[in-house]
Amino acid sequence: MGAAHPGLKPVLNQLHDEHEVVAALIRRLEEVLEASGDEGATHVEVVSHTLADQLLSHLSYEESQLVAVLDSTPGQPGGPPRP
Repeated sequence: MGAAHPGLKPVLNQLHDEHEVVAALIRRLEEVLEASGDEGATHVEVVSHTLADQLLSHLSYEESQLVAVLDSTPGQPGGPPRP
């Protein structure tokens, strides 16, 4: 997509960075779940809320930046047919 839409480079870079943050949060949540006892419940709650907030923000940004591009890309769902 970046090659076909060079103007999206900043958007794609930000999305990549956000994917890394989400992956790190998921790994952290898995670690907390593995190590949690009664005292771990608070950590699980904090990490899961942080993950949920990050995912919602990421998905909103991703949608706002890419839906119009995807809708105009031939062969993509919602886009025109391939020539």
